[in-house]
Amino acid sequence: MSRLPEETMMMILLRLPVKTLGQCKCVSKSWCSLISDPHFIKSHLNLTISDPNTSKYSKLFMMYPFYSLDYESPSSFEDVEDDEAIVDLGSPPKEPDHGVEIVGSCNGLICLLYLPDSFILWNPTIKESKELPTLPLSPSYGDLCFRGFGYNSSINDYKVVRAPRANANPNQFRVEVFSLKANSWRRIEDIKDSLVIEEGDVGSCLNGALHWLGSSVAGPNKRGVIVSLDLGTEEFREIPIPDCDNKNGTISFHTLGTINGCLSLLSKEGRSTDVGIWVMKEYGVNASWTKLLVLPQDDFLSCGYLVPICFTSNGDVVIDDDGTSVVRYNHNEKTVRNLKVRSEDIIEWILYVESLISPDGY
Repeated sequence: MSRLPEETMMMILLRLPVKTLGQCKCVSKSWCSLISDPHFIKSHLNLTISDPNTSKYSKLFMMYPFYSLDYESPSSFEDVEDDEAIVDLGSPPKEPDHGVEIVGSCNGLICLLYLPDSFILWNPTIKESKELPTLPLSPSYGDLCFRGFGYNSSINDYKVVRAPRANANPNQFRVEVFSLKANSWRRIEDIKDSLVIEEGDVGSCLNGALHWLGSSVAGPNKRGVIVSLDLGTEEFREIPIPDCDNKNGTISFHTLGTINGCLSLLSKEGRSTDVGIWVMKEYGVNASWTKLLVLPQDDFLSCGYLVPICFTSNGDVVIDDDGTSVVRYNHNEKTVRNLKVRSEDIIEWILYVESLISPDGY
């Protein structure tokens, strides 16, 4: 290897998985220095997420306890004996006192909320974590209504967003943002009164912005929208939901997320229990909303709440079935196979990629 040009050696190392790179750092001081270089770390991440077969690199982060599931692995199925698809991740040094919630995942970093108000950024692959400065809740505000975690490439910064609800007005929020680069919290302009975030909880990060499902209210009229927060400008705006033929008001949309690098929504029509999967193929363009697939409830053993997580490399759909199991569904063959889970209660999950990104890298 010492005879190889440095550029060639770097191109080889960039194509290795994170675990192998950790071992390579022990080979020599020069390799350790190269692999630890911020430019190398960012190039490795960009190469991973730009791969058209990125699904083979992504995994399911699940809790509690914290573990990862390689849903592409043949050993991920419940009826296969070996457990190679599951990796115990340990945990950050801090122990939770009142429970843990997943806030988001971006570039290999997981954001966790240790209830009631402590945020932790954690890269479970390289075992590094950072507890954010605590920002006590104002006495005039109650519990957190919505929150999120994401990255904006234009400013090269990771941000955590939290919004406690005003005690005196349930539609008023105090929106606060933590910048990892600045290592501090600041209050930003409140969301305008005409916008209401209805599915509070966790925002979905895409295109440098966080997104929540909500509604826009103008007088007596109310219409569903996606509320987005640009993490660069820290400004809220509206994104339309599918404008389909719904004269009778029988189609309802719920469960905002991302699938295949696109914003996604689930739909329910009338009394049908089938679930429609919609994606916005061109970000911000209403006409690009497309119904990608319908999940017939009859194909599943349970009558629970179906939430698609992602597609596998062979086109199967990984699905959260009512928060009690995770399955792989083959739409063409109408087959369902359970995946291994270790959660003792309701299953909580988020997709993540393995990376070298440090939560304290600035």
